[in-house]
Amino acid sequence: MKAQFLIEMPTPAGVKDEGFALYDFGDQRLKWSAPFPLPALGTRVYITMNNIGWASIEGFFAEDGYVGVMTRAEAPPQWLRDQRIRDKANPRHADKPEWWKQGIGCEFGAEIALEKPAPRLSIVPNPLEAK
Repeated sequence: MKAQFLIEMPTPAGVKDEGFALYDFGDQRLKWSAPFPLPALGTRVYITMNNIGWASIEGFFAEDGYVGVMTRAEAPPQWLRDQRIRDKANPRHADKPEWWKQGIGCEFGAEIALEKPAPRLSIVPNPLEAK
């Protein structure tokens, strides 16, 4: 199924499937991949994917049987700001939707948190460090 963007907030179905909370959107039953309920528009979340940081929920999307959130990062990392500048200047992205051009990203529930996660300790030695 083709991804659908800026959909209305799905409603809780009140059941789970394989541990995923289910939400209804029209005739679709969508999985939510986070251990907390689908946050509402305007909720502040932490994007754990690529350590992007704090963002606000601007909308919802449905893709491959899952519901996700469309977010606007508050202070995206420099690499992401640089990437967006390059992408906007690239003619192959000229037909992208306006929300994409405004810097709104898409994340599934497993890629966000309601609180900033504690720093992780690396258990893998860095091969570039002197022994």
